[in-house]
Amino acid sequence: MEETTSYYIYRLTLKSFLSEMSGQVSESVLEQIGDYILKHLLDITFVDGNGENTTTFGDFVFGKMGYVTIERKVSRKHDKKDCKEQDLVDEYPDFNLLVDVRNVKKGDVVLAIEYQRKCFVNIDTVRKGLEKHFQSVIGQLFAVDVTLRQISSSEKFWKCLEEKVNKGKPLKTIRLEINELQEGELLQGLDAEKSTVIAALLDMLMDMGADDGTFSFNAKPDKALKLQRAKYHLGMIVALSCKKGFVVKAKFADEHNWVSSEVSAPVIFKLDKKLVYKPDDNDEKKAEIYKWQVKNLTEWFDHIAQELDKIEMEKENEQTRSIAKR
Repeated sequence: MEETTSYYIYRLTLKSFLSEMSGQVSESVLEQIGDYILKHLLDITFVDGNGENTTTFGDFVFGKMGYVTIERKVSRKHDKKDCKEQDLVDEYPDFNLLVDVRNVKKGDVVLAIEYQRKCFVNIDTVRKGLEKHFQSVIGQLFAVDVTLRQISSSEKFWKCLEEKVNKGKPLKTIRLEINELQEGELLQGLDAEKSTVIAALLDMLMDMGADDGTFSFNAKPDKALKLQRAKYHLGMIVALSCKKGFVVKAKFADEHNWVSSEVSAPVIFKLDKKLVYKPDDNDEKKAEIYKWQVKNLTEWFDHIAQELDKIEMEKENEQTRSIAKR
């Protein structure tokens, strides 16, 4: 029986420090960055919550994709046999990191991070650590600003809000947290029509006070936002925000915490555990195993790319389009 594990999907974004480039990185530099990442998978490391550096092993590169295993040292208490005392025992839990740089010329590097609770309870700790590593290495070598963002599902986000509304909780605020509104990052990869529409909508939001990169749609003090109306008007921009790795949040009456797309609606894909391991050098079936891995991992990444290319909630997107045109 196939044993699977969960992978959270992230987007590594790259922007030039050079003012004359207006944030854009040339295709030749992007390709160099993609090649560098794959050639230096074993150099990936970051400091964990205990101040210890993670270690890396078991890299495998196939074409413009690859994977590597990252482990950390964890000291756990174990009861001594026939004694009330405890020993501290060092353990080395690990997780896998998969990388796809096939679309790096479009500024699109996809990372899949395996969630292993024994290694890190909060997967955002891993995201922050990897982001810091890439910032310090790639950022300095290629003069680029590096951001690692978690991709979320707008469909799951809306469903989460719907469940709360159905329980009688009034929806008070929907907030877009798009820190690079003015940079046009949200428009990359869109066709001419969608790009024009979203640009017009963002300009409108900027004029209404979103120049700091955030904008909130608030209900009146004695009212609640209509969820279906919010989906009708904001479907396209919420879908694009989630797809690009920006955070969308919602606030309900009498609740202190925000409902965020990154927490409530992460994009997660399952993967057969046997697809990410390096066979022994003396394994007679080593070449056959690698061939099987390459085929299936390529298909897995292709499936992820297809899912990320989908513009969700097309019905709501059409309304967003008509509003922006007006």
